[in-house]
Amino acid sequence: MYHEGKTMREIAHSAHMSFTDIKKIIQKIDGLKDENENVDMKNKSKTTQAIYLFSIGKTPIQVAIELDISTNEVHEIQE
Repeated sequence: MYHEGKTMREIAHSAHMSFTDIKKIIQKIDGLKDENENVDMKNKSKTTQAIYLFSIGKTPIQVAIELDISTNEVHEIQE
């Protein structure tokens, strides 16, 4: 489903699994870095940083706090 372009939300709903479990599976498939590895994001845009934080399982509140952006901005990026 991931390679068909389905979102993590759609996959999680269809598979009756959590976002965290779906993310871990996708990371294994794509060979992405483990979330414990350092990724230099400080020179990236706030949007890119937010997307990265979501990809490693951060909640919208955690993203807003870490990037010092409004919850409205976080929700726009998340959608």
